[in-house]
Amino acid sequence: MLIGVEFPDAKTWWRNFLGDGGPLTLTLDGTDRTGHAVTTRDDQGRVSVRVRLDA
Repeated sequence: MLIGVEFPDAKTWWRNFLGDGGPLTLTLDGTDRTGHAVTTRDDQGRVSVRVRLDA
């Protein structure tokens, strides 16, 4: 799953997943899912967070 971050300089949550990333919990369709997220920022300043959900 890939989450694009709109106006990333105005937000801070995505910075929790810089470097090696970190664990997270998302609620999808009313169910909590755990996984690991890693943030990347491209040369144009766009930020995305790639999430790998646990099985």
